[in-house]
Amino acid sequence: MDGHIQTASLLPYLCDNGGKICLDISTIRTGPEQPGRRVESFIPEYTGDFLAVGFNAQIRMDSGSTVRQVMLLAQRDQYPFFSDHSPKFTNSIIDKCWRQAAGQNEVNGFVSDQILFAEQFTDCGELLPFAPLFFCNKRELFFHPPCLRCGKLLLLCRDDELLGEFGLAHYSRSLRRYLYCPSCTPLHGGPWYTRTMNGEEKSVVKDCSQLIQDFGSITSAADPDTCFPCAECLHREDCYGTAVNVFDVINVFLFYPFYMTLRQRVSCSGHDYLAMVSGASPGQLTDYW
Repeated sequence: MDGHIQTASLLPYLCDNGGKICLDISTIRTGPEQPGRRVESFIPEYTGDFLAVGFNAQIRMDSGSTVRQVMLLAQRDQYPFFSDHSPKFTNSIIDKCWRQAAGQNEVNGFVSDQILFAEQFTDCGELLPFAPLFFCNKRELFFHPPCLRCGKLLLLCRDDELLGEFGLAHYSRSLRRYLYCPSCTPLHGGPWYTRTMNGEEKSVVKDCSQLIQDFGSITSAADPDTCFPCAECLHREDCYGTAVNVFDVINVFLFYPFYMTLRQRVSCSGHDYLAMVSGASPGQLTDYW
């Protein structure tokens, strides 16, 4: 097993990146509006799954015309239905489930209407997750989270030995996940980043809120592949100062790398979809979970 998860980037497909055909992820505006500032949160339309959440989205032309209404079905950041150390489901099992789902179009009479991107696959045809996505309301653009020291993309660690050295839960035997920089984190003894703390985390672990606050310490340009907007932004001092709450400016779409499929409709629930294309018959679904 590689030490970290290889990822693809969804950035070239999103509307803020100027493509001829783009993916528009719907947002619901929340909070008070103020001149020059827009507060948005990404609210899933569909949350009843064990393994996935669904967001309304549109495939659009650069003219603004909608080509198709779709549901973006994505891997969850957190699994509230399971213990972090559930023997029934682990990160490795969930990875396998998504990869099997992407490779089949019809199983046991269930026809998949999924839409996938070429960049989601390795040269060997293995499904890749997309890199984590954050959103800047001020400049209305998406970006990937960079390392605070070197500016490279933070990755998802699945090196059980390395995680064990820091006293963290193993990737392959739990549902806990940690972002890190392969170059800087082991060398400097941290930090590791998790979506939310569970009360058992070590001092080397920070959560999502701390990561967003720490973005303010990045003063030099990050790796261009991250599209990180803050380092040289004219609004930087405002966003990370006292006048504006940075959590009103930076939103998280999905914190961890995420497997994803676009679907024309939700013809069955996400966990049934994943179960069926992984080989379970409709009669086995209640036992499958």
